[in-house]
Amino acid sequence: MRHFPLLLLLGCLGAAADARAQGWELARDIGSKDRPPVVDGVVTVEIGKDPAVFPRYFNELDISAIRIEFEDEGGARREVSFVWTGGSEGKDRFEATLDGTKLGMSREVDSPARPRAFYLDKLDGKLGPGKRHVLELRSPEENRSAIQFSGIRLAKPGAAKFMPLCYESVGTLAGYEEKLGAKGVRCDEAHLTVFAPATHAKGAHELAQALEKAYGVMAEIHGEDMVFRFSIENYPEGNERGYGGIWGAATIGYRMEALERFEKLKWTEVRGVIGYTEEMCHGFKDLFRCNGTYESMRVAVQEEVLRRLFSAKEADAYYKPIYDLWNTTYRDWRAAGNRNPDPEKYPWGVLYTRLLNKLFMDLRNAYGAKLWPDFFAELRRRNYPLFAAKPPERLGIYADVFTALFKKDMRKHFTEFGIELDKDPPWGSDTYKK
Repeated sequence: MRHFPLLLLLGCLGAAADARAQGWELARDIGSKDRPPVVDGVVTVEIGKDPAVFPRYFNELDISAIRIEFEDEGGARREVSFVWTGGSEGKDRFEATLDGTKLGMSREVDSPARPRAFYLDKLDGKLGPGKRHVLELRSPEENRSAIQFSGIRLAKPGAAKFMPLCYESVGTLAGYEEKLGAKGVRCDEAHLTVFAPATHAKGAHELAQALEKAYGVMAEIHGEDMVFRFSIENYPEGNERGYGGIWGAATIGYRMEALERFEKLKWTEVRGVIGYTEEMCHGFKDLFRCNGTYESMRVAVQEEVLRRLFSAKEADAYYKPIYDLWNTTYRDWRAAGNRNPDPEKYPWGVLYTRLLNKLFMDLRNAYGAKLWPDFFAELRRRNYPLFAAKPPERLGIYADVFTALFKKDMRKHFTEFGIELDKDPPWGSDTYKK
């Protein structure tokens, strides 16, 4: 967890900053002390006192209020931003007061309909007189189920949108260096941060710029931004955090071979960035809770991203062998009566991913380049139905969304392709074996 002067958030690592003039940020990370003492139902955090303390829990663990004490210019206007998620029992909301004056209410969210979804809310108001101030959070009587915070920021009006690092991030350069066991470098872009060994500073800087460009394409395709900044952390072989995947909402841990491959290839080949971009696509996918597709949704959307970043010649060179593999797998599966023809050759997760990617490839070829932007727009219009869907319901929701896009019965199309709707797994469920 960090108590940051805002100047540091803009990339001036190690620079001196006046917290009273710049505002402050609280953000949860893997080093947070997220269960501070509770006194008469109140958790109190004093900015600048203990940088590891973070007020994560609210309306649980006997916590009915959060007080954040800080110093700032009396009478100044300030914006307060919150990144938070609701509980699972009902509709959630909280209210904020600043120096005893009501700032306002957060949005009200239906947590059972979108469990574990994160939201960004911003309120603004005027500080009271003097230099000592208090921000207090409580919930109305009708909204008392559990809430968890992952970031809170106070800033001057007009500050850039609050986008804290993911709660599973190392959080700071010092936190990264502790996990790395060596000197490191932190490279900040607008929507992501790259951490790398100091010996790879130039490559890390170029990687951050490249992935920021990829982020812009992903946001355009999905139609919305991430709530959290991506924390992209690079580690040597054997480090437990460099396992080659994403955890939390937006923390990516990779082995150094991925950064070294990028340093060698840059933008000359798809392979230069594909490991990083596939995990970023996983993060975006989770904004809609697109589960039940194994790896295929990430693979399909990532292809759309990379085709916008690379030339058709470069993209085709990478994807043609993959297309051949999907088509061969599908033919073998159909020839075996829609059953796994060889579990040794086709492990179950691999089989399902290839079959769905064959389907998604066919749909994209039929619909065109707007397939995925329109798909996510339709999920938004339906209020993110995959969040509350049970596993056997997911593929039916996909089919219904594609029905709206193609304006024909795509449940029938899915069934003719071989997908068993309303079952989990959706292929050969009667013969599936772990």
